[in-house]
Amino acid sequence: MMNEQQVFDRVRDIIVDVKSATSPVDRAQLTRETALEQPPLSMDSLDFVQFVVGVEESFGIIAQDSDFLGLNTIADSVALILGWDSDGSPRFA
Repeated sequence: MMNEQQVFDRVRDIIVDVKSATSPVDRAQLTRETALEQPPLSMDSLDFVQFVVGVEESFGIIAQDSDFLGLNTIADSVALILGWDSDGSPRFA
């Protein structure tokens, strides 16, 4: 199982990949407090869908878009991902 720092690092990599085509971001500037929908990320709905797909592929989970509703920061995303069991199912369901 990955620890919090490893999940955080992978989430940052996913975000950098998602944003690379439209508005590249510097991985080093992304902190746990970085807001998903505000600068420097300003993720739109397409970015968000690509982010969810990237999370699913990277962590081997199956998520519903609704699982990610209400996430405001990278830290929120990390906490959600850490809430999944190793078999890919949410512990919080």
